[in-house]
Amino acid sequence: MLTGGIDLSVGTTISLTSNFASGWIDGDPNMVVPVVVGVVALGAAIGCLNGALSHYLKVHPLIVTLGMASILQGCTLLYSLAPVGKVTDDFEAFAYGRVFGLSDGGLAMLALFALVGLFLHRTRTGNAIYVVAATRVARGFWAYPSPAP
Repeated sequence: MLTGGIDLSVGTTISLTSNFASGWIDGDPNMVVPVVVGVVALGAAIGCLNGALSHYLKVHPLIVTLGMASILQGCTLLYSLAPVGKVTDDFEAFAYGRVFGLSDGGLAMLALFALVGLFLHRTRTGNAIYVVAATRVARGFWAYPSPAP
């Protein structure tokens, strides 16, 4: 949003990675850490691919991520037509557990929001993201420089 784009493939990325996670863990506690690392890396790779396609092909992120959402939904359906596998009790406890009446997942989300906020407001890279956003706003929404003659 800061840089003038929106990712419509987030939901299907979650669908794909959650199906992969439950299918690959399949109740084996030894698989939790490597599978979680793997699906987070897969989600990051999908996000990087969306960004690269949008940047290098000069296509609005709305269009790129809408197409990616269709591709990911197809991959999820190829992998399984219904949820597969099972997760360990500890993994399930994280999904449904509560601390002080708040869900563990919700608390993790709040912690990640705080970390992203600190990153955006306290690092050079975060400030550069705001500069890109301000430049795009000043030029008009999602304006690209005209090609050299």
